[in-house]
Amino acid sequence: MSNVQEQFDEQLAKRKAAAREIEQKAAEASVLRSAQEDLKLDVERAERRIRSLREIGKGHIERKQEEYISAFGMIEYQPLKSAKTGNELADKQQVRLDGLRAALEANEQQIKQLLAE
Repeated sequence: MSNVQEQFDEQLAKRKAAAREIEQKAAEASVLRSAQEDLKLDVERAERRIRSLREIGKGHIERKQEEYISAFGMIEYQPLKSAKTGNELADKQQVRLDGLRAALEANEQQIKQLLAE
């Protein structure tokens, strides 16, 4: 009878350990999903910022070109430093966005791996 009780206790202990492991993995997945949502929001913000900076640069060039044409009657306008700076900032944001996308992809892979275990 004690042998049966020992086997039962062993199986119960194994099941409890498996349940704890599953709970731990679920908690880790929850944290990763939360981080993934934060990364997605960061990606969206970076994309909006890049579009905004590029539009500012483009709008500035167009505005200055119109002013130049109306003042001098020519189309020979060279973009000012502020327009170039807007595009440079957009390029820097693009690099940051690429990093965020890579982090997002790594996070997704980590979630898939965790759930596969």
